[in-house]
Amino acid sequence: MLILRNITKKIIFPLITRLGLEKRFSRSSKNNNLILCFHGVSKFKSSINKRHMQVAQFESLLVYLKKNFEIVSIKDIFKEKTTKRKRIALSFDDGYENNHSIAWPILKKHNLPATFYITTESFEIIDYYLWPEIFDALKIEPPHGKIIFNNEEFRFVNKQLQNCKTNVSIYDYVKLMGQERQVVFKEFLSKYDIKRILKTINPELTRFCSKEQIKEMSMSPLIEIGSHTHRHYNLSKINIELATQELKKSKEILESIIQKPVVSIGYPDGDYSEKIKDIAEDVGYEYQLAVTFTNTRDYTDQRIRSRYSISNSTSLDTNKILINKQFNKSGF
Repeated sequence: MLILRNITKKIIFPLITRLGLEKRFSRSSKNNNLILCFHGVSKFKSSINKRHMQVAQFESLLVYLKKNFEIVSIKDIFKEKTTKRKRIALSFDDGYENNHSIAWPILKKHNLPATFYITTESFEIIDYYLWPEIFDALKIEPPHGKIIFNNEEFRFVNKQLQNCKTNVSIYDYVKLMGQERQVVFKEFLSKYDIKRILKTINPELTRFCSKEQIKEMSMSPLIEIGSHTHRHYNLSKINIELATQELKKSKEILESIIQKPVVSIGYPDGDYSEKIKDIAEDVGYEYQLAVTFTNTRDYTDQRIRSRYSISNSTSLDTNKILINKQFNKSGF
């Protein structure tokens, strides 16, 4: 199986893209629009954090997209438009510092618009890390020995989830949490000395944008700044009051920084509900982005669009093929 996979990835897929055969997937789709979701772009390859695409592949992919599609802003792709070319919009989630230092210069070089969705809690905490990075630290062997960690111990730390089934992953536990997550993470960070371990990872993979960097990017006509909530909660899993606060607070913080209206929301983990969509609209978000729709009604709801999350752990040729195929699945 591994041999076949390698042959496909290294021989068959490059041959398909060299002949341009992958374009048949998008051309045959009735959908004309697709939104792509990136996270970070880095000069360094990491086996721990897979949310960052290596810079050479990123630029090569942008060159390919620009050649074969019309690249438009999030605002434009929400508008119905008859066009001869398929349209793609570019989005980036979380607000990693490499969005500013690496991705943005490449976007400017190729004159391509993009929207950056920012998690605003990063402005409040020194050495801020999103919870996936916290768990990444558990995969690293620290100087004093390998950390042993499992779901049983996590339930012990988080007493509110003691009755969860053992086959539920640690990531699923976190997605169920609201404000109680702050207390659990504080204990967790201290017990396992997580921040010290994370500092062994190249900071290009973990650091987040400053307020000054966000403001600088927002001044570019190519860049839009959107909200990724304040604390990156899964909004449909927490109470409505906290979800409303998340939507409002992140918007207010970003608007105070960029001195412009923030009218776009990229939902963390693509998680939302009918009620969340209504609240987001009331708060002032004109454009809402999920990942995969959770309800068939969403396909005709003009407030929200699906996205395709780009793989950062596969080849350039594979991504070219997958993007063309995604017009049928995630396009509109």
